[in-house]
Amino acid sequence: MAQDHHEETEAKTRKQAIMFLVGFLLVVALLVFFWEDPTKNGDDNASIEQKGSIGSSASRGEDGRTQREVRKSKEEAQADMLRRRMALEEQLASKRQSEEETQAEDSSQQEWEKARKEAAGTQGEEVEDQELSSDDHEWLSYVADPTAPVVVGDFRIGTGLLGHKRLVGKVLNNSGEKLTDAKLAIYFVNSKNVPLVTKEINPLVVSGGVFGDRINPLRDGNIRRFGVKVDDVSPLWSGQVAVKVISYRLGEGEMIYSAQ
Repeated sequence: MAQDHHEETEAKTRKQAIMFLVGFLLVVALLVFFWEDPTKNGDDNASIEQKGSIGSSASRGEDGRTQREVRKSKEEAQADMLRRRMALEEQLASKRQSEEETQAEDSSQQEWEKARKEAAGTQGEEVEDQELSSDDHEWLSYVADPTAPVVVGDFRIGTGLLGHKRLVGKVLNNSGEKLTDAKLAIYFVNSKNVPLVTKEINPLVVSGGVFGDRINPLRDGNIRRFGVKVDDVSPLWSGQVAVKVISYRLGEGEMIYSAQ
């Protein structure tokens, strides 16, 4: 009986040992099943962070490219506006230059026309003929022979179109015919009536503009103004003149030389 009891005790001990081993193995299995590797989690977290960093870098790179493209587009637009502005300024400058050249040409033409009127010294501002009036009797009274075929007088100092000092006088046709040509000698005298300068002119010459000077006949009984520059006359000139009709032509006739 003692032996049987001993065997029963050993069997019970083995059974408990087996149960303990099975329980231990079960616990180990459960621990293995539910166990998480911290290194793996760290790697996973690092991978996630790396992916996030790559995505952020890519996003920043995309934003950088967009900003550069926007900046480049603005610079190109500004450059285009600058080119357009410069082209417009060049056009305006060219237009202004053209207008100034046109104005200069017009002014030059006008000055040329005025200069032509002054050049010969015989073109008066008034070229329209006038009939003899009562106002002319005063100056005619100072003429030695107011009934001569060609009478010259009523001299005054004036200013020409270009500001030149001029001596302006009148010529009267008393011939009974059309006066077609004439030649005068004007003597600029000093205080002793001694001639300092002598100028010979044709009082019938008028300016023809671009067609040149021409002789404009004077009808019988009409008076015409004429002028001569005196800027080059000696400063000793007294302001008085003496005049002589050298010659004249009536109609289509020959030149008549006068002793007046």
